[in-house]
Amino acid sequence: MPDSNAIPRTPDPDARPGWKLRLEDRLGILDPVQLLVFRSFGTPDLLHVRGRVRERTGVEGLAQASSSMGRNVLNMLRRLESDEIPGARVRASLGERSWETTTDGEGYFVLDVVPDTPLEAGWHRVEMELVESVGRPACRVVQAPVLVPSPHAEFGVISDIDDTIIRTRSSDLLREIEIVFEHGARDRVAFAGVPALYRALARGPDGRGENPVFYVSMSGWNLYDLLDEFIEANDIPPGPLFLSDLRLFEQESEVMGSQRHKWESIDLLMRAYPELPFVLVGDSGMKDPELYREVVERHPGRVRAVYIHDVSGPERDDGVDDIARRLREHGVPMLRMEDTRRAAEHAYENGLIDEAGRDEVRREAERQSDRPGN
Repeated sequence: MPDSNAIPRTPDPDARPGWKLRLEDRLGILDPVQLLVFRSFGTPDLLHVRGRVRERTGVEGLAQASSSMGRNVLNMLRRLESDEIPGARVRASLGERSWETTTDGEGYFVLDVVPDTPLEAGWHRVEMELVESVGRPACRVVQAPVLVPSPHAEFGVISDIDDTIIRTRSSDLLREIEIVFEHGARDRVAFAGVPALYRALARGPDGRGENPVFYVSMSGWNLYDLLDEFIEANDIPPGPLFLSDLRLFEQESEVMGSQRHKWESIDLLMRAYPELPFVLVGDSGMKDPELYREVVERHPGRVRAVYIHDVSGPERDDGVDDIARRLREHGVPMLRMEDTRRAAEHAYENGLIDEAGRDEVRREAERQSDRPGN
């Protein structure tokens, strides 16, 4: 059972809407209120449901490849400017029991759900209800997906998203803004062979497919629908997402916000599943190698391997290779990879995937390498 102290709580039960929201509500001009739920995680004895309450953004579906740049820009601006609803009361129900909490100042909530009897491994649906809020609900009841990893999992995978599975060049701010605004979920480009590599890691060396995958990124929760859709559209194993609280002028969320968001999310997973080792996947463009070195040092014996997608220039190579040498001293192999086929061979040699998974990555990488953008 996870350490309950590892899970952030909503610390301010007295959070309430500001004067602007109350005035809009009184005038009847407040947009319908959405109860959003995020893919979350748990164990047979404890589920952690995460979500947000905000005004409906007005985004009509997810942008497709045929969508105009103007439509995508408008949708993105709507995602970023939507008003959060503090002090909204939400209720979780599972079986005959229910639990309640209120949203924090940025509209986020985290709620613990304790089942009457231990749950089986797999995805579970927790019924979430918007009990009380300003405005009128767009939909009062939604289903929150929560993953309980299998007790037979050989390891878990913790992966970054930007420049690890999605080509964004997040180290180049202007290029990242261009990609985010020009492209929708279904026409953003996955690196060649990445979907097959993640499927192979999820199946593991025995091919049972019981290894959970978690996604930890500095991308904001406002982009959750795009990222979740991207993962589904590219046949990448679904998993709980841990994103950040993107904001321009607002206060940092007391539940979701932190300057150390990625470290705290990984540390949380390490403590939530104390018997489960992990494979860490990231990229060289930001600080993933340094972060993963810290994870290895502070959680000895918990990391099976580290894979770093090489997306930076040669000036970064020596630093990344030095971290790889330091990790080897801890018994953790780290690969700086330019090609997923090399990662698949390394994973096969280190007992992380089976031969069929390695061959599937090779075929998919060769087939996708001819696509534009790969």
